[in-house]
Amino acid sequence: MTLEQMLGKLERQLIESSLKRCDHHKGRAAKELGLARSSLFKKLKEWGSGPEGD
Repeated sequence: MTLEQMLGKLERQLIESSLKRCDHHKGRAAKELGLARSSLFKKLKEWGSGPEGD
């Protein structure tokens, strides 16, 4: 596994954990992670988990 792959996996785990803690409220999760909502939405879209249900 490359460093880039490991970082991507860690990033996804952190975002998924934050979403669970925030009851899948994307705005709160983004704030908790120190991300702009648009950045979180972009990541979720890349992974096939779009912004619906916010």
